[in-house]
Amino acid sequence: MQQQQQQLPHPPKHRYPPYPPAAAAAAAAAAAAVIAAAGIATAAAVGAAAATATAAAGIAAATAAAAAIAAAQQQQLEKMLLQINTNQQQQQQQQKQQQQQQQQQQQQQQMAYYVCKSFRDCTEAAEITVAPSSKT
Repeated sequence: MQQQQQQLPHPPKHRYPPYPPAAAAAAAAAAAAVIAAAGIATAAAVGAAAATATAAAGIAAATAAAAAIAAAQQQQLEKMLLQINTNQQQQQQQQKQQQQQQQQQQQQQQMAYYVCKSFRDCTEAAEITVAPSSKT
């Protein structure tokens, strides 16, 4: 008996192009680099958006703080102006009172002079001008 060897069909030799291991590693590294670059670009875009949002929030907070400071300064300025006006009015009233007192003193001195001139003894005249109702 003759042994028959069954021959199996040979697979096609170059069904897929041959990739040496170094070329496959280089292709994988290139793909990884592309994916990493895309990831970095995405992260940068997201980071930029987050940075923009943070900056906008910071600007809004700074603007609100500046507005609050300006309002407080405005109130303080108004209080100062009110105090200045009050002080000026008080000074004017004091000046008027001083002027009136000076006028009264001048009038009294003039009256005392005339009374003193009409009498020979000025002490008697002074008593008359100070308290005329007590003598009469």
